[in-house]
Amino acid sequence: MPKIVNATIEIIHTTIEMAHTTIEMVPAMIEMIPTVMEMAHTMIGMVPTTMEITHTAEELIDTPEEIIHTSAEIIPTTKEMAHTKKKIVPTTIGMAPPMIKTIPGTGVIVFYLWSR
Repeated sequence: MPKIVNATIEIIHTTIEMAHTTIEMVPAMIEMIPTVMEMAHTMIGMVPTTMEITHTAEELIDTPEEIIHTSAEIIPTTKEMAHTKKKIVPTTIGMAPPMIKTIPGTGVIVFYLWSR
């Protein structure tokens, strides 16, 4: 029986200590309120920035599609240019090389083109 009484007394002491600790914590908790309010305010202030970041990310997702589309348009143009170059090269060769002559003693250079 005395063990039960001692244990009960210890429980009562512990409960009283816990109550004191809780009472001591109250001022600290009250001091924390403005900080918590500031944090909430900061978090609310961050919402538009987060929304902007999301919007920018969505725009960035669309941009590669535009780049792919533009690249797809560039490829045929490059092929056309290559094809045109293939046509230009024989034409240039077909123009016949110019005959270069200088007029002696004058330094004047005269170009003669072969006529076809």
